[in-house]
Amino acid sequence: MTTLVAVCALTLASVNAVASENAPVEITASTVVADSINRHVLEKAVKNYNPVNEQTVVDLVNAVAAESTVDIGDAGHASIENGWMLSGKEGQPALGIRLAGTETSKMAAGVLVSPDVDKSITAVSRATGAGAQVLAVLEGAGDVHFDLALPQNARLLPLADGSISVTAPVEVEVPLAGEEARVETSAQKIIGDIQTDEEFDSLTDEQWEKLARIPDIQTKTENLSQEIAVINPAWAVDAKGAPLKTEYVLEGNTLIQRVHTDESTAFPVVADPSWTWWVKKGAACAAGVASMATFGYARVSVGIAKLVVKMKKAPSASKLGKAYAAWKKLGTSESARFKELGRQIKSLASLVVKHGSKGLGKHRAKGSKAAASISFIIEGGKAVGSLFGIYQCWEMVDAI
Repeated sequence: MTTLVAVCALTLASVNAVASENAPVEITASTVVADSINRHVLEKAVKNYNPVNEQTVVDLVNAVAAESTVDIGDAGHASIENGWMLSGKEGQPALGIRLAGTETSKMAAGVLVSPDVDKSITAVSRATGAGAQVLAVLEGAGDVHFDLALPQNARLLPLADGSISVTAPVEVEVPLAGEEARVETSAQKIIGDIQTDEEFDSLTDEQWEKLARIPDIQTKTENLSQEIAVINPAWAVDAKGAPLKTEYVLEGNTLIQRVHTDESTAFPVVADPSWTWWVKKGAACAAGVASMATFGYARVSVGIAKLVVKMKKAPSASKLGKAYAAWKKLGTSESARFKELGRQIKSLASLVVKHGSKGLGKHRAKGSKAAASISFIIEGGKAVGSLFGIYQCWEMVDAI
């Protein structure tokens, strides 16, 4: 039996149509996947493939699209519900995808295996370190239909590179007009016209106490349309590892992957819609860090004061007490700690963009200050994000 594998993905990537056999090789998502395949592993998986044996279906998918799979039961960012692969945490816009026509499902090796009604397509749903993924194994030529579950008022926008942008209204807290200026002016009256780190680090306990008593910035909740995911351009690879031409078509909330086959195509086929939201979270966090780097001494002093004064007074075993212990590990002065926090979070954000949820562990392993920055965000909670303008970073770490 020959086997064709076609995969589409809900992630940040790009794809184009693959060239014909005699045309110049074009770099596409399909060719990138094809080049990464271990041909010996694929040959063995195809030989052992049996559509009614869930484990062999999973083995075939793994041979084509190797991912570091997370057991669905252990994945905090992904879940299975009535055959849907859902991604997103409570309180955040959730995305869902499933193979159209799915009626029954079985768990195998921590992933969900779901055949469609006529058993011509089998879907493998799995959580990955970067999000969630659904791969479909096809027994013959034809399109693959996936149902999408989207947040209310979500929009799907096809992009020029073959990907699809997913936007949805998201509740965000924004400062009331004039509030940031009020706080900064109040701080300047307490600390004066500070120009250097040395002056900043010479603030007295009385000044820190006064800064901490400045009323918090008043905010309001707004619904803003934000890009919450991007459906990766489709890719397809047949049972011999040859890349295939493929693209998406949208029909309402149905995502159709069109896979182009001919007499040389080896069947069955595997098709993969998957998505990650870590890239978006990491990018948003990085933007917050960039903004934090522009803060003047007045803005920085208020944020530090409101946290440090509270943390100093908190029991050492409490969350704020642990946050204070982590804060002190970042440097020998308040200005040094603030700058080191910015450097560490910038590094963390870039690792999450590149490695998904695994980026957190990679950052923590870089050293004591890296680990301290994560502890400070976790133990300090939302207050850290709000006061330093890096709420997306707290949300990112909390989600991981």
